[in-house]
Amino acid sequence: MTYFDKCLQEKIDFNYEYRAINHKTGKVIYVKSMSRVFYREDGTPYKIFGTKQDITEIKITLNQLEESQKKYKSIIENMQEVYYRKDLDGNLLIMSDSAKNLFGYESIDELLKLNIKQLYKNPLDHEYFIDLLKKNKKVRNLEQKFLKKDGTEIIVLTSSQYVYDQEDNISGIEGVMLDFTDTKKLQEQLSQSQKLESIGQLASGVAHDFNNLLTVIIGYTELLVRKLDSDKSSVDMLEEIFSAGNKAQKLTNQLLAYSRKQFTNPKIIDLNFEIKNIQKMLRRLIREDIEIIYDLIPNDALVKMDSTQLNQIIFNLSVNAKDAMPKGGIIRISTREINIDDAFIKKYNFIKEKGTYIELSVMDTGTGMDQDIKEKIFEPFFTTKGIGQGTGLGLSMVYGVVKQHEGYILVDSEPGIGSTFKIYFLKENQTVPLQDSRYANPLSLENKNKTIMVVEDDDSVCKYIQKILKYGGYKTICFSDPKQAVAKYNEIAESVDLLLTDIIMPNFNGKELWEILNKMKPLKVIYVSGYPNDVLINTEINEKIANFLTKPIDSNLLLNMINDML
Repeated sequence: MTYFDKCLQEKIDFNYEYRAINHKTGKVIYVKSMSRVFYREDGTPYKIFGTKQDITEIKITLNQLEESQKKYKSIIENMQEVYYRKDLDGNLLIMSDSAKNLFGYESIDELLKLNIKQLYKNPLDHEYFIDLLKKNKKVRNLEQKFLKKDGTEIIVLTSSQYVYDQEDNISGIEGVMLDFTDTKKLQEQLSQSQKLESIGQLASGVAHDFNNLLTVIIGYTELLVRKLDSDKSSVDMLEEIFSAGNKAQKLTNQLLAYSRKQFTNPKIIDLNFEIKNIQKMLRRLIREDIEIIYDLIPNDALVKMDSTQLNQIIFNLSVNAKDAMPKGGIIRISTREINIDDAFIKKYNFIKEKGTYIELSVMDTGTGMDQDIKEKIFEPFFTTKGIGQGTGLGLSMVYGVVKQHEGYILVDSEPGIGSTFKIYFLKENQTVPLQDSRYANPLSLENKNKTIMVVEDDDSVCKYIQKILKYGGYKTICFSDPKQAVAKYNEIAESVDLLLTDIIMPNFNGKELWEILNKMKPLKVIYVSGYPNDVLINTEINEKIANFLTKPIDSNLLLNMINDML
């Protein structure tokens, strides 16, 4: 049935639009026709009256308006930013589809039932926003905290302005919101990295001179302890000096560890074996009112890291746990194997590489931490302890060591519940190598009276090394300038059995010195340095080579290394 038939049957007026051709111009026009049919008494139609109107311009305008609305709707629905409009009381009137993802709601209709104040983490932030808007008439890139439907905090950049009606009165507020959460985290990571780099530069600059001083302090103390073995009171005092020197060395190492510039000797180790190996020592550090529980996986927990620094991690986390339990409690140290997949990475967003990891966990039943403290605990010198009770470097050192070994650390803590630190290292499938016994060899009598050429630009360190070597039965020739050593070498080359040289010195470094001397006459060499790895990188000398010692110099280690090489 056609439209006309329907109108006749139902006896209603004709009202329709159609396209036609203007015969003069040949253009398509739009026509609106409105007609009324008159009927006889028997119901049959007998005449029609009506009008026709050219509505081409109206139709074109309406089509343009409809097209504009479609484009506007498409932009609003597909834009990544969230467009919103609200009235002056805060009631939401319009929100783009992207608001569903930003705030975690299933539909826009659900959001439009809310007042925008309900989305703020702190409603006072909305008042601050309104005050800014009143003052400036517009707000650009204002950082604000909102809550998703599930309570998750998000950080949003908001740009907004007033909406005006036809009488130029303010009728509402409109603007766009941009999810700034991930960018904010990246900014914080960059800030943390910059802090780390600043501490690293400070530590690098101090480490060399400080380690030279410690070499002299610790070294001479050790020699005096041996010499005064029968004088108990003198030995006790010297041991106190020795202990203080070791603590100073550890403080430097903590700074270097946080900045990831500490010397490391990573090897394949079994976490379970290392933990069992330090249980007695750990028990001495922790008060008797605290129970230590070990929950270790039955199979090997193999990772690649420096065993000494692993011990530092466990000791620092355990002592930190002890301090959080002034009335006693439980420390649980556990290991487990965990497969980290995409779901885990998405949930925690801190591990970047999938694979099988070993998780080292240190849990306590202490006071716990709130969110503000958790965000700061790895910062150097941050501490919640009283003045003189902590350096604020323990956890920053843990963080630095973990990152230096390409691991990850996660903190779970709530006030009154306790804290759990979880550390993840990639699992290794190689076997644990045999213990290195290089320095267990007794001194060989054949090495007595051999001559060691020492090149060290610090006179105090040079004198100390001479005393160690004299104690070990060696003769020494000491130079403070590598150029002087090169100039004199031709005269003494036949009597020199080994070169012991600092690496970073004026004029040229220790490796360059050895290369010059070795061409004149083949010569064995031992390198020493108090600088961290990043300073030594251009010398191609680091802690991984066999003939390298770090300052402060361990006298037994030095004598055993010389004995082994000669």
